[in-house]
Amino acid sequence: MTWNFRKRIKIAPGVHLNLSKGGLSTSIGPKGAKVTFGRNGTYFNNSIPGTGLYAREKLSGRNKSSYSGCTMVFLAILLMVVAFVLN
Repeated sequence: MTWNFRKRIKIAPGVHLNLSKGGLSTSIGPKGAKVTFGRNGTYFNNSIPGTGLYAREKLSGRNKSSYSGCTMVFLAILLMVVAFVLN
């Protein structure tokens, strides 16, 4: 069995400091759409809160991948859900 460590500290609304055995990172953004800056690069994380559905896209850093159409489809679905909830 492997032990891991992870701690998330709220700095301000929408801003978190993340500590783990892999290092330090910062997440900025509301639930469902965050940008995370860490030693492995910058990531855009989006999700539909409460559903378990999420997508993660590497924006910069080591071994940056090209953008996938999956993230754009996911963002479109997320925007439709938010618009539905707000109405």
